[in-house]
This record gives sequence, structure tokens and C-alpha cells, in this order.
Amino acid sequence: MLTDPVMQFYNTALNVRAYREQLLASNIANADTPNYQAKDIDFKTALKGAMHNISGGLPLLRNSVRQLSGQSSQIYPGVFTMPAQQSRLDGNAVNMNQARAAFTDNGLKYEATLTFMTQEIKTMQQAITG
Repeated sequence: MLTDPVMQFYNTALNVRAYREQLLASNIANADTPNYQAKDIDFKTALKGAMHNISGGLPLLRNSVRQLSGQSSQIYPGVFTMPAQQSRLDGNAVNMNQARAAFTDNGLKYEATLTFMTQEIKTMQQAITG
């Protein structure tokens, strides 16, 4: 378990970035699915909610005690449906240029967070070993 607040922050930020990556990849994968509505997440809202243990989802309804309990697919607050930039006849709202750019940007920010986390670990190791 991470006890250092800085490491907890980086860990949470990486988890939110990974979740956003899943949303953006889903948008790209469903670019040709009729009536698919692209989704994204407000990173700042999701990170703040995750740091304060605020869930964006509702508990799943259970009709029997034998059913597993769980959460809805929305793990973090801040998930939203992206407005369609242009209308398509099939109702799909994915703009591939925007989706690819967001996917790339999120990947770069994920790598940057990993770099900061790695540097924090190196600093801690140096402090421990003297």
C-alpha cells in the first residue's frame, strides 16, 4: 500500500489516465458503429473525485443474493458524452481526427506521469541509501 501522498497522487493519476485511455480507445474502435456516442472524461474532475474516493457510478441493482455486487461501468466522476462535431447519417458521433489526437495526448501525459513517478522513486532511494 502506498503511504506517501505524492506516490498516491501519481498512482491515482495513472489510474485515471488509464481509464481515459480505455474510453478513447473505445471511441476509435466504434468509429463505424451506428448511433455510437463518443465518450471522454474530465481528467481534473475524475482525479479530484478519485483522490476523495468519490465514485461516479451507482451501485448495480441486485435481484438475488447470489448475484455479485459491483459498480456501474462509470468508475470516475466526470465521464461525459462528447457532442457531435458534424452530423453523420448513421448517427455516429466519433470524430476520428479528434479521437486520435486525444488518444495520443493522453498517452503522452501518461508517460510524463510515469516519468515523474520514477523520479520520485529514485529520489526516495537516494534518501534511503544516503
